Amino acid sequence: MGETYRVIRNALRYQLSNLFDFDPAKHALPDDKLTGLDRWILAEFGKLEAEVIAAYDAYEFHVVYQKLSQFAAVELSAIYHDVVKDRLYTDAANSPRRRSTQTAVHRLVSGLCRLLSPILAFTADEAWEFIPGKTTESVHLRCGLPPDPPS
Repeated sequence: MGETYRVIRNALRYQLSNLFDFDPAKHALPDDKLTGLDRWILAEFGKLEAEVIAAYDAYEFHVVYQKLSQFAAVELSAIYHDVVKDRLYTDAANSPRRRSTQTAVHRLVSGLCRLLSPILAFTADEAWEFIPGKTTESVHLRCGLPPDPPS
């Protein structure tokens, strides 16, 4: 459990650290301007979100834990974060490719905080504090609400 927690926490930290110069009101791109890789991870996250919400509705918290930990370890840490690090670290600050990835990362970290908030209340709320452009002070005030629309 401790290792799983570290994987999730590090995924949130990585995402938040790459949003330091991102203002969603100014920099977020519409879906049709996102790169294929960014659209892929958001589609995978959409599937995850539906599965996790269904598991919460069925009170299957072990499924919530399994789905979220698997997504953080495989799709995020082993694939997506590894592939996009060059564009986040070396592309020009306002390059379309970097802003595409930041748009996806912003949506991912916001969604992950919402999905994690019932089972990792303090971690989700702490991460939420650092999300740029958030519309509420606490992630727990976002529970049950639909995600913020893409900019």
